[in-house]
Amino acid sequence: MIDSGTFGGMFNQPIVDAMNIIGSLIDKHGKIAVTEVMKDVAPIAIKEQKLCKEIALDLKKIKMRTGANRLLHKEDDIRLIMHKTRLPSITVHSFDHELDPNDKQALRSVSNSCIK
Repeated sequence: MIDSGTFGGMFNQPIVDAMNIIGSLIDKHGKIAVTEVMKDVAPIAIKEQKLCKEIALDLKKIKMRTGANRLLHKEDDIRLIMHKTRLPSITVHSFDHELDPNDKQALRSVSNSCIK
């Protein structure tokens, strides 16, 4: 195992690299940054937008239940409903990295990492 106290700051850490990759999938506004994911998504029809207006959305309750101070998509009800129900999304539920204490190469690779 590479001691970060001895070698820290001298090489890219695979876990940090993996977190950066995951973080680059979605921009700061909640939009999927991988254009290939969105290319097959049909444009949102006016009829769909009208249907969304009929759905009651309690933003205050959602924030309270999730512990969020603010929601994405400018907290616009229609946009939030579209992103919740119709548009694709990317969600990372966990990130596990198992380190074999006998594997001296473990920190040079994320081959044991798994995104669930």
